[in-house]
Amino acid sequence: MDGRFALKIIIGLALVLIFSGLFCEANSQNHPSISAIGEFRYGLSESLIEDADGLEELQVLKSDDGTVRKFYLLDEESGTYVGFTFPPFRNEYAHGVQLTGYDEREELFGGLKLGMNKEDVFERIGTASDSSLVEVTGGTFYSFEGRNYSIELDSEGRLYSVAFHGIDSYLIEQGWPRNWFRYQINTIENVTSTNLTDVSNTDPTIFANIDPFRPRVEFTGRVREMPEERKSMIDIWLTQLGHQEEVKNLFQNEFEVRENGVEYWVAIQNSLLQPLIEETNEGLYPTDLFLNIVGEIDSEPVLVCNEFVVL
Repeated sequence: MDGRFALKIIIGLALVLIFSGLFCEANSQNHPSISAIGEFRYGLSESLIEDADGLEELQVLKSDDGTVRKFYLLDEESGTYVGFTFPPFRNEYAHGVQLTGYDEREELFGGLKLGMNKEDVFERIGTASDSSLVEVTGGTFYSFEGRNYSIELDSEGRLYSVAFHGIDSYLIEQGWPRNWFRYQINTIENVTSTNLTDVSNTDPTIFANIDPFRPRVEFTGRVREMPEERKSMIDIWLTQLGHQEEVKNLFQNEFEVRENGVEYWVAIQNSLLQPLIEETNEGLYPTDLFLNIVGEIDSEPVLVCNEFVVL
């Protein structure tokens, strides 16, 4: 190793082996895509929704916590409308989708259609775990334990509304181990601005105790073989975490992502690269990444992707 890699290692009071068992888990996932209600997908960007044909804005509701809910008319005759929830921590993408009304033309999921009777609904999606009266409509709201969807039947027992919500509940439904939820929602910009230091190009820095995080990004479609200096930094980082030599060979390539108009290169496990390309449709769909920040070199962050969920 040459003098250029005289590393500065930032270590906390205790070195937590946050990667213990992580690699085998990452390789075992099925990379599920978040479900959709007809053509309306969880994770649609606000700009794409605003530009869509046939959507007439009905109402915008803003909560004290910064959550915004937007509703659009789809079909005036049947009174069908769609609503999107934009949370404050990711207000550029829909965190929840709700379709309400009686337009029976489009199949939703699992064979459901608006207006379907109660017996047919529960035959297709199973028994609800909880129910409550909806005073405004006189209907009944149903939730399903461990599922990321809920429904409402009207006073006559017809399917009136379907909603999807929250990525975490969806991951639990798919059987993801709880330790994946250590990856806190955050942005690359925030994590790098908080942790990157002002060091010279000849003094790369490794971080050994920065919490894993989960940003939402767009894949640009660009992939490259990882530069040797960045790969060497990851190898040293893995050694600091106590991993065996064979683990180091998991990272050979990087893919480029865009977050709020800024591009970043991210190292990815070999087994995840092709699924990422295929499931994002080469960048068409926004994606949640499960990342660690390894350090910085040439004033750029070195990031490692251990899993992803396409929205």
